[in-house]
Amino acid sequence: MEEVQVKALVAALSEVNISDALKSAMTMTAAPAVAAPAGPAEGKKDEKKAAEDDKKKEEEALAGLGALFG
Repeated sequence: MEEVQVKALVAALSEVNISDALKSAMTMTAAPAVAAPAGPAEGKKDEKKAAEDDKKKEEEALAGLGALFG
């Protein structure tokens, strides 16, 4: 791997919390489909937005990695 590729990889991973990414990946593959209970959803909206923001950051970092390998 060339030095430029290594630097790009490090830059792409600098925004990613590896342990959180692994936990979320394990959760997504192991979580069964469960229906959400009925009730107030206002608090869940904030959680959902935060989760979407985190996922967007991860996707951006992964897109940077994809650029390294074509």
